[in-house]
Amino acid sequence: MSGRFAVDTLRGSVVIEFGFNRWVLVSIGSDRDQKQVDSQAELAAFLRERGLSEREANELSEDAWRERPRDAAEHVATSRDSLVAATGLSTGTVLLIVVAFVVAFASIAIYVLSRRR
Repeated sequence: MSGRFAVDTLRGSVVIEFGFNRWVLVSIGSDRDQKQVDSQAELAAFLRERGLSEREANELSEDAWRERPRDAAEHVATSRDSLVAATGLSTGTVLLIVVAFVVAFASIAIYVLSRRR
């Protein structure tokens, strides 16, 4: 998955590529760097760090963020993640799912045991 945004600037060709887990690869000419960004403002700050002017960074980040793929913010599980974090769901959602399964299992068990008599 990669959302690619390219534009020519005073510093040369700027290419912004979005990946999973909020990773962004920024190429300005032959200079390349990557970072995890959570918002359009963080992307603008990263572009300023890479040498773009305030105005260019703000405009490019706004345009690129609008074209950013929806799944760029999705979490990809790693070996360091806990079981809950690896699901990509919140702790509350996982707890709700577990409780629903326990209730469903208990209901089925009670129904089966009551039909045996």
